[in-house]
Amino acid sequence: MSAFEADLPLPQWVEANILYVRGYMVINGRPCTILKKSTLDGKLHFVARDLFTGQKLEATLAPDTSVEIPPVIRLELALIEIEDGMLHLADTDGSYKDDVRLPDNEIGRKIREFYEAETAVNVTVVAVNGEEAAIAVEKAPLWN
Repeated sequence: MSAFEADLPLPQWVEANILYVRGYMVINGRPCTILKKSTLDGKLHFVARDLFTGQKLEATLAPDTSVEIPPVIRLELALIEIEDGMLHLADTDGSYKDDVRLPDNEIGRKIREFYEAETAVNVTVVAVNGEEAAIAVEKAPLWN
């Protein structure tokens, strides 16, 4: 477990009928963001996206089925540099993180474009059960 996850809460279990779109759930052992929730023949059907691979997963469950909600930590960190495919990031409290891989997807391309243009950006990093990934990037707010 990384220092980033030092205060990680324990997983929670709830009934499937409590889950909501844009919330989190575990499907096939993978932490996911719920994209769709529908009812079919008295059962709940979920379409979700793996937080780390982007793969779409589906589950059909009885409303009273106990479902794991993964303990997700989400932080906005300032991009300092990119070196050897790794992001060097800093938090507002001065803590430094250099073990998050530059993603090989559209988010990674945007991060690199901003970095090469010397644009200040914040990178959203999520961590679940020892797995971490950069999932979003946006220009840093300008301070007066």
